[in-house]
Amino acid sequence: MCVEKSGSFNLTVERSGIFEDQDVSFLMEIYSCQDEPDGLSEGCLRRSLSSQDELIINKKAGNWAEVLTSCEQALQMEPKSVQRYSNVLNCLLNMCHLQAMVTHVDGLISRIPQYKKTWCMQGVQAAWRLGRWHLMDEYLSGADEEGLLCSSSESNASFDMDVAKILQAMMKKDNSSVGLQIRLSKQALICSSGCCRHGFLLAGLSIHRKT
Repeated sequence: MCVEKSGSFNLTVERSGIFEDQDVSFLMEIYSCQDEPDGLSEGCLRRSLSSQDELIINKKAGNWAEVLTSCEQALQMEPKSVQRYSNVLNCLLNMCHLQAMVTHVDGLISRIPQYKKTWCMQGVQAAWRLGRWHLMDEYLSGADEEGLLCSSSESNASFDMDVAKILQAMMKKDNSSVGLQIRLSKQALICSSGCCRHGFLLAGLSIHRKT
């Protein structure tokens, strides 16, 4: 299916030519990163959606129950896919189903141990939010081991790994390590153009350290 070029995303622009479906999908990917929900909505109105387009829109809208359904369906089609399992864990995190996430992580460590590093990194995301410090320490140790790694899990969990290491150092009352970890995390955020909420969390940890 095709949609008319230019005017399909902006009604004031003169229409000429066509966009192929893959072109529109590419534009929707861009809109999803640019905080442009109107652009996504306009794209929806202009054509039927592919499953990937629906996934992008639901993620952007925070419809994580819908995203989870899509990810579980994809997992059924590829039951050995590490990426599919990782996507399900990410959905559970965004839905704040943290205990379920821990249960899944522990099961995956047993079933697919070669990716223990990946599962532990995602387990850290749930453990520190639950305040389960011993479990957080266990997952941190597993995440530091050598092992196969799912790239998307690494990018999604990197900030949580930093937070967990800061909290770990704070509980050990190791002020020098706390300061070092905060500085390293701030540098990583700057390099990756990290979101504001991450910056606020680091600022809060810095204030707590000083008090």
